[in-house]
Amino acid sequence: MSVRRDDLQAMLQELIREGGNLWTADACGITRQGTQIPALTHRDAYVSVTDKHRILVIGGLSGDERDVTAVERVASVYAESEAMQAGIAMSFVLSGNPDGLEIDSSTDNGAGGDPTTGYPPVDNFFLDANNPESRYLWRWAIFMAPDAVLEVVSGEVTRWEASDPVGAIGRSLNADSIEPADSMLAALAVGQPSGLGTIPTFRITVSLNQIDTEVGRFLANIAELTAPTKSPARLKLDSRRDRSALDVARLLADKYGYTLDPLVYTQGVAISGRLRVAELDGTQPSTASDVASLVEPFASNIESALQDAGGQHLAGLVWCEEMASATGDPRYESLLLGAANLFLGRPLGDPP
Repeated sequence: MSVRRDDLQAMLQELIREGGNLWTADACGITRQGTQIPALTHRDAYVSVTDKHRILVIGGLSGDERDVTAVERVASVYAESEAMQAGIAMSFVLSGNPDGLEIDSSTDNGAGGDPTTGYPPVDNFFLDANNPESRYLWRWAIFMAPDAVLEVVSGEVTRWEASDPVGAIGRSLNADSIEPADSMLAALAVGQPSGLGTIPTFRITVSLNQIDTEVGRFLANIAELTAPTKSPARLKLDSRRDRSALDVARLLADKYGYTLDPLVYTQGVAISGRLRVAELDGTQPSTASDVASLVEPFASNIESALQDAGGQHLAGLVWCEEMASATGDPRYESLLLGAANLFLGRPLGDPP
């Protein structure tokens, strides 16, 4: 049966029906044409603690309907197997290139891009003109941080590839190294993707009538592990989750609160936050001295600072209270009161 873009949602819903409460329908991004990139997210995909091995299965990057059918078959095999479900949590991207699936033109996505290559993406994460699929897929996979990623590709000759072909699972599958180097799977397994850690990756090229056997081999290898082996990416997210509020505040204070150009609330509140963190850390005197040089143009010429200032600018003076408390300099209090007085005689909530 031919598979096209408009069939994907029906395919998604049928798999959800087969799996009971295993998955929720999701979308991991959109294409240049506004098409959702459909996904099945396992109920344990994001929980902080689980006894299951978490695996993300992707397919259809090529735009080939046979790849989509192959991934659908893997999802069905999993949905039918209580034994697999007991120890493994599998999420799926059925078609990483739905517009390419529609036009049936090799790996082209219809916008001049190719979702099979160009990883890791380094820019245009919010508005890429040609290849938004690669950006969405990359970020979604990274921040799901599964314990492994498996790509399923349709082909007549069975071939396994692995990011670590000499590792235990790679050897068991007689896997080759993953190619090309700028594929999603290769890039996920090196360096610090998106500032996190690596994710072990595998690719199976297989005919439809061999999928059950080969995926069974792979999952048997996973199941033999005595406990879920967390990917470095997941370990990094776990460490972030364990940070205290003050740890996070320190990170923010190291990066923000060093400019007041332009004078707006987002700049001002960062300075206020810097001062509050310094108070908690016992570094208030040195931080206040540094901030004083930054805000001196406003404190030394209050009238000029307030002249023709709109509400968005006045909100940028929220640090005045912290600076008055930290330094005892009355100018900060005068600046804050001067800003407040500009609201007198105006309707409630109506800024200057």
